[in-house]
Amino acid sequence: MVLLGAKALASPVLPGQSIQIEERPVQNKPMLWWKAFSKEKLWFLAGINLSDFSIATTNNKDVAEFLVLILKEAQKINPAFLPPDFIYEAKTQLEFDRNWGLGSSSTLISLISQWAEVDPYNLFFNTSTGSGYDVACARAKNPLIYYLADKKVPVSESVNLHQQIKKSLYFIYLGKKSNSPQSVKHFLESVIPKEKDMRRIGEISQSFTTVQSVEKIKELITEHERILASVLHRDPVKQKFFPDFKGEIKSLGAWGGDFIMASWNKSEEELKKYFISKKLKVIFNYKELIRDE
Repeated sequence: MVLLGAKALASPVLPGQSIQIEERPVQNKPMLWWKAFSKEKLWFLAGINLSDFSIATTNNKDVAEFLVLILKEAQKINPAFLPPDFIYEAKTQLEFDRNWGLGSSSTLISLISQWAEVDPYNLFFNTSTGSGYDVACARAKNPLIYYLADKKVPVSESVNLHQQIKKSLYFIYLGKKSNSPQSVKHFLESVIPKEKDMRRIGEISQSFTTVQSVEKIKELITEHERILASVLHRDPVKQKFFPDFKGEIKSLGAWGGDFIMASWNKSEEELKKYFISKKLKVIFNYKELIRDE
């Protein structure tokens, strides 16, 4: 819905991604050697010829091609980026399991934009199909309201949630990573939401930042899920998988994948017991996952 102009409440997470770059004078030909780690384990490597951005070696062609796309676009925006006088070694470190879908691609784009000294949104929109909310989160220190204004100009406004609301929110990993580009493609090709639904989604997002009652948050989640279920012609995640859950559940990201958010006003132990019984063991409370300074 944000792709079409609706407002969303988005939150940066505490675990992120960092990059280290070393350069030395070129000897034979300019090269970029890339190593990506997740929780200290190497998961991706590539050697890229900087004379023509061809991939010399890699253990994952799809990831390497996406990386090349970002690097070429960064150089197109800033021709001074990656001068052919050096050999570069880049190491990235993810602080979370990359299957969690917490922003490995968006934080990568944010990091490369800083390295290349280019606007992160330009780099994102020229290489990706999403709304850009996750790029806004990559550098944020608090939850925010995000939307695309006229001519798809990204706007983000820092917000704060009431303390009582924060205490009631939990995030549970569903055990499968959704394909965000695929979900975006399907949405843009097959979904035409009504203007009233777009407007109401934005109102609900804004209301999240002002209400103080957990019961009211549950009502907002229920309504939000009902609208999206109607728009996407899919069952809400609670109805599909957790009909006996006594709180409310909100799908996140590509609807029905990655994490869900649960609103719960009883003990954390009871909530964990319920989801562990469903064989879901990756559970965070608000303070453990959300960056909120």
